[in-house]
Amino acid sequence: MKNIRLFLCLVALGCQVSATMGETRSPVKEDPVPPIIAKGEKWVDVPGKSFGLVKNGRLLWQINVDGKEGKPYLHPLRTVSGYDLTWYRPEDHPWHLGLWFSWKLINGVNYWETDRVTGLCQGITAIKDFKVTKAIKDSVRFSMVLEYHPPEEPVLLTEARTITVSAPREDGSYFMDWHAVFTAGETAVFLDRTKPSSQGGPAWGGYAGLAYRSAKDMTEREVRDSTGWKNTGKIMGSGKPADWIDLSGRMNGGEAFAGVTIMDHPQSWRHSTPWYVYLNQTFGAIKSAPIYHEPMTLAPHEKLTLFYRILVHEGRANPDWLMSEYEQFSRVKAP
Repeated sequence: MKNIRLFLCLVALGCQVSATMGETRSPVKEDPVPPIIAKGEKWVDVPGKSFGLVKNGRLLWQINVDGKEGKPYLHPLRTVSGYDLTWYRPEDHPWHLGLWFSWKLINGVNYWETDRVTGLCQGITAIKDFKVTKAIKDSVRFSMVLEYHPPEEPVLLTEARTITVSAPREDGSYFMDWHAVFTAGETAVFLDRTKPSSQGGPAWGGYAGLAYRSAKDMTEREVRDSTGWKNTGKIMGSGKPADWIDLSGRMNGGEAFAGVTIMDHPQSWRHSTPWYVYLNQTFGAIKSAPIYHEPMTLAPHEKLTLFYRILVHEGRANPDWLMSEYEQFSRVKAP
C-alpha cells in the first residue's frame, strides 16, 4: 500500500485524543477504509481523522472525523464474522456515508445533500472537537462538538454528541449509544425538511436525522419495526412512529443474514420518532425522522435532545429479542 501510512496505537483507560478540524472541505472519492490491519493491533487511531476497532485482522467499525465529508460518519460497520453492512458514497447518493447524522434544512439552508461537483453542502457542519474519553476491553466512548452555520456566517446551532460503543457479545451483536444535545445560538433556529407526499411533497420527502444506508451486496432486504409492521417490497417515506426499526438482509449472496436496528430512547425528542424508509431491489435505508410530519423552531439558546441505540446483529433479528433489547436500552441513563 504505497504512500499510505497507518498510525496504530493501543488506547488505555483514560487516554484522550482531541483535534480541531477546519471547515475547508473537498470532494472525497476514495474509500477511507484500509482492507487489512496488522495482526495483534486492537485500536486503529489516526489523530484528527479516524478511530476504529480491529477484530480478526479487519476493522469492525470506524468513526471518521477528518471533516472532508462535511460531517462525521461511521464506515465501515461490520459484523464480527466480517460482513460489510454500510455503503460509503454510492453513486446514486454520494452524500450517503454509511451511518451518519444530518439535518436537512436549517433556516432554509441545505445541510444534507452535497454538490456532485464540489462535494460541498450549502451549510457547514464543522467538527470543532473530538475526544476518545474511554477505551477499554473493546468498548469506547467518543465525545465531539459540532457547529452548524452557513458559510462565513455566525454559528446557528451547536451539538454536543457522545457515542458509546459496546464490546461485541457472545452472539456477535454489539451496539452504539448515540446521544446528542443541540443548542440554538443567538437567534431562532428553524429545522425543516422536504415535505413528505402526505403534505404535498414528493414521494421521497420527509427525511432528516440519523441515517443508515445498507451495503451494496446486501440482498433480500427486509424492514420491520416495533409495531409489528414488516416490508420487503418497495417503499419511499413511511413516517410511521415506532420504538425501533430494523433493516436486515442476505450478505454477499451467501447463506448468512445480518442487519442493523436503530432504537429511539423514551427520553428522545418526539418519541416515538417517525421513521423514513427507502427500500427497493438496489437501495436499502432507514432513518430517524423526528421532523417528518412537522418542522421545529428552537428559540434562542433552547435545547433539543436525541438519544438512539444502533444495534448490529447477525442473522434476521427475532422481534421478541429486539423488544427485549429495547427494554434494556429504555432503562439506560443518558451520558
